[in-house]
Amino acid sequence: VVAKVMLGLSSSSNVNNGLDNPEVFPKTFFPERIADSAHSEMLNISFFNYLKKQPVRIQNTILAYNKSFLNEKDQNITVFSYQPSLDYFDANSKHMYSLELSADKINRGNKEDFSAYSISPKFSTKDINTYVKYQKIIYDKNIDEDKNFEKIQFFTKINLFENMNYYTNIYKNMSINDLRTDIDKYTIGNGINLFYKITENNKINLNYQLDYSKYKYSNLFFNSKRKDESHLIDLSLMHDFDKTSILNISTSYYKNNSNQDAYVYDEKIISLKYLKAFSW
Repeated sequence: VVAKVMLGLSSSSNVNNGLDNPEVFPKTFFPERIADSAHSEMLNISFFNYLKKQPVRIQNTILAYNKSFLNEKDQNITVFSYQPSLDYFDANSKHMYSLELSADKINRGNKEDFSAYSISPKFSTKDINTYVKYQKIIYDKNIDEDKNFEKIQFFTKINLFENMNYYTNIYKNMSINDLRTDIDKYTIGNGINLFYKITENNKINLNYQLDYSKYKYSNLFFNSKRKDESHLIDLSLMHDFDKTSILNISTSYYKNNSNQDAYVYDEKIISLKYLKAFSW
């Protein structure tokens, strides 16, 4: 059994994706940006079972996560998740084959609560980690059923060099009820992750991600199909107190550009996290 506890503090310049130019649009639909700080807590417990004389592992993971803002309570989020998985390790080829299921319950401060269910076959080697995931998102209230959607995702991460990873993340969202025009889209993401060990207990990590998204249907307000290009830069410093505890300090900048001005915004985040692991 392995248990992980995380405590965190963060500060965001734009918790509600407020616009760069809010004066152009009605505030009822396109709000001004709001800066706020939050505290977060996470408990993750994994139970491992190994079949006798078989290279098979059964893992059951329970996760509870909470993020609460000091002022903007409608941005709060609480997650409860159960993830069973089955792993098979091929000793000859050093390959791992896995199948992971997930059932998540997400409660939001604005009361738009929903559940998410997924299935994901995975394949990994020393230098490659890839998976395909199917996910279904169902909102709790009947009034929100027009937001229900399905998601298909393909992810691959490749070790290019000792201190560099490249990853690609491709996914497609599909509305279940075809009642909205702002759900169906596909996204193609690519990223580079650089990490460097400064000392034995200190490591610096730099990540850059570029995403392209294109929506299926036209937005009647703009009379066009929305197209987004987003950039994420994240810099973090990790300090290992020992093999079971880590302190992480990070700062990130996210910028979303769009052919529709109502979706042009950016966000700066500074965060501090402490992670402690227990095993028995």
